[in-house]
Amino acid sequence: MCIKIIECTDLQPYLSDILKIEKLAFTYDAWSKNTFENLANSDSMHIIIAINSQNKLIGYLIYQETLDFFHIQNLAVAECFRGQGVARGLLEKLYGTNLEGKDPSFSATNLEEKIPIFLEVAVNNLPAIKLYESAGFEILEKKKKYYNPPGIDALVMRKNF
Repeated sequence: MCIKIIECTDLQPYLSDILKIEKLAFTYDAWSKNTFENLANSDSMHIIIAINSQNKLIGYLIYQETLDFFHIQNLAVAECFRGQGVARGLLEKLYGTNLEGKDPSFSATNLEEKIPIFLEVAVNNLPAIKLYESAGFEILEKKKKYYNPPGIDALVMRKNF
């Protein structure tokens, strides 16, 4: 598996695969094609993709970079590749260090400044919550009816370095 950061302007060759994964992963609040295409207009949004040995996109992570923190906006993995370390690999690429404390591999733009990473996750997405907790994220608060429809609460989580 190859995990790499691409520019939002280079998203087009992967867009159809991303939209398929997105629709299956986020039934009620999937991002539209237009939303993904508009990422190219933002200097603060970045994409990390996972490609399998057949050169097919199997997962992606979209994050926003600010001066004070990173915010994971979207993380999804193709259903047949879930539970195989793809999401963990995407997270590792983002913060540039192996979750088990081994040697660092990559440092995204501001991570050497030790800025925190935030995300929201649906309270009923137990596999994702388990992954994030095992990766060192902590629960900060619950946002009521964050995901619409059907009004599912979200946990706000943070990882400090």
